[in-house]
Amino acid sequence: MFGRKGDKVVQNNIDVATKGYTSQGVEPFYTLKGDGKVRYSMDGNTALSIAAYTSGCKFYSAYPMTPASGILHWFAAHDNKGVLFKQTEDEIAAINMAIGASYAGVRSMCGTSGGGFSLMVEALGFAGMIETPLVVVESQRTGPSTGLPTKTEQADLLFVMHASQGEYPRIVVAPRDINECFTITTEAFNLADKYQCPVIILMDLFISEHVETLENFDTGSVVINRGKLTMSNSTSGRFKRYEFSDDGVSTRGIPGTAGTEFIAPSDEHNEYGDLVSDAYSGLDAYVDVRVKMHEKRMRKMDTMLKDEPYFVPKVENPEADYFFVTFGSTTEAVREAVQILNKKNYKFGVISFNYILPLDKEKTLSILKGKRLIDVECNYTAQLAQVIMMNTGIDIKQKILKYDGEAITGEEIAKKAEEIHTKL
Repeated sequence: MFGRKGDKVVQNNIDVATKGYTSQGVEPFYTLKGDGKVRYSMDGNTALSIAAYTSGCKFYSAYPMTPASGILHWFAAHDNKGVLFKQTEDEIAAINMAIGASYAGVRSMCGTSGGGFSLMVEALGFAGMIETPLVVVESQRTGPSTGLPTKTEQADLLFVMHASQGEYPRIVVAPRDINECFTITTEAFNLADKYQCPVIILMDLFISEHVETLENFDTGSVVINRGKLTMSNSTSGRFKRYEFSDDGVSTRGIPGTAGTEFIAPSDEHNEYGDLVSDAYSGLDAYVDVRVKMHEKRMRKMDTMLKDEPYFVPKVENPEADYFFVTFGSTTEAVREAVQILNKKNYKFGVISFNYILPLDKEKTLSILKGKRLIDVECNYTAQLAQVIMMNTGIDIKQKILKYDGEAITGEEIAKKAEEIHTKL
């Protein structure tokens, strides 16, 4: 590489590299003393992939698109370990193949970035209509269009929360660090199976691709919950795949299970899967079924909030005078800012969101109410603040926003927080 520049340049580079490697004549800035523990070093995409594998994911489909491509690479490398990986011709094929695999009873996942997710949106609604479990990874980069392909942003939150026409249950989660890329992904598969709906794991380039050292994952503690999945049908008559239920979740069968044959249509349907416009005559008859079926699906959201402990923000330093409000990967930078500020005798805390949809409105309101809040996000329109306003009525006036494609740092947040503090 340096040969065309002459022997002297080559030798100088060799000398510098040698001194750096052997520490000859180079004094380090500081010396780290280890504690003897063995740790892993990995990025978020790797942690997420390991979690999916540990959770029983047997099918992954994707079209290459950074910053989610690291997941594709991991599954391609482990395609002979009991997992089927398919690189598809586009993102439309990727999500439809994942839906098909899940319909057949296999835990499946697909992944992409914002542009690819735009193509997946119609099929996402299809998964919602036929109530098929699905895990989708959306790793954000700057946009719109192809934007800055190798830069980070948090501007797809509102998009994934409302993707596809109509209303249907879906769950949106956003890991805050590399460890949560593992723990939240394992839970995402359980939630998808339990509530038979899409679960979107909202990543971004920073958390997908930056590397951390972390403790060993306790893969042996992962519990797999397939929800209401039956391997037999003891009832007489046709199988009611979409049976009206109090919790909104119906028993699911898979192809090849005797007595559980059903239709999985993209159109509105009755308990058996028959299209309502074909199965009923008269306006009142099929309108009544449509209303009951729609309400059944949407009841899942109430059931989630009642049965799951996750859908509330997490509070750190609860006795603080000021609180940063944030979500996903920005949380780590906010935590660093808190350390910087508290060393200067400020009292800052953190309120962070990693399970964003559905959101327990009453509990979230009780957590945020009466506190002095500063919203921190890597987008222009303060999308999390909009979600909070929509659900609680709380309007966070003070905001620290970044949207140049670079990850926000603790120093940046601390500096701007001090400027805000002087104005309050």
